[in-house]
Amino acid sequence: AALRGEPVDHVPLCSYPGLLPRGERERLLRNEGLGIFHRIGVLASESRNVTTTSTTYWEGGRQWIRTTFRTPVGEVTETLRTGGGYGTSLRCEFLIKRPEDYKSILFLLEDECYEPNYGPFLEAQEALGEDIILRAAIGLEPLQALISGHIMSMEDFCIEWMDRRDELLKLYEAIAANRRRVYPLIAESPAECVNYGGNVVAEVVGPEVFREYYVPHYNEAAEVLHARGKLIGCHFDGNCRLLAEAIAGTDLDYIEAFTPAPDSDMTV
Repeated sequence: AALRGEPVDHVPLCSYPGLLPRGERERLLRNEGLGIFHRIGVLASESRNVTTTSTTYWEGGRQWIRTTFRTPVGEVTETLRTGGGYGTSLRCEFLIKRPEDYKSILFLLEDECYEPNYGPFLEAQEALGEDIILRAAIGLEPLQALISGHIMSMEDFCIEWMDRRDELLKLYEAIAANRRRVYPLIAESPAECVNYGGNVVAEVVGPEVFREYYVPHYNEAAEVLHARGKLIGCHFDGNCRLLAEAIAGTDLDYIEAFTPAPDSDMTV
């Protein structure tokens, strides 16, 4: 009801499953009305002309996973260090390391295929009932996928944005084309709430780039999703003051995460 702007008799409180303490405290919280916010995908994807191989090894008491993507135009690798909190991992090696890698990344992106995979979502919906809200996701915004995805580090993005922007924008357009392919698939899914991207760093992006390269994608996706009665939101948990006016002008229905001052530059 809160997500749809309808009256509620108390402020609803939700948590990601991985952030809840297990055991008696969880039961007490949930008995008092705490909801669970589950993230479950509704799509399957594959790359039909790319060979992927992964090697897992231990070094320094940590587990590492090195993955190689082989395309007809070259290969690129990435390395993750696992063992972070809540099942997360640290990306220690990004895909792009030299200008020649752009053509391999572009092939990777253009080779992605998508199809509906609603089964896990429907099963979770049936099993978990009204204890939860289930949320699907479109993925990161096209430019954000270059800033905080697995292609390059944020620092490298800033350098490449100045030195090889034309090459970056080719990747951006390829990601945007992929996103447009999934809008209707997600709109036809059983998911009521859908996130589009997030973790935007205002100090890196700035209001002008945000308006040009982010806002149109929110609105384009919202048009498709709203036509099927879906809600669309974004995860803005950083400093938002620079972007607040632009965010307010989008067609987003909700902000999925927000960090209030003093840990950010805005109050609720």
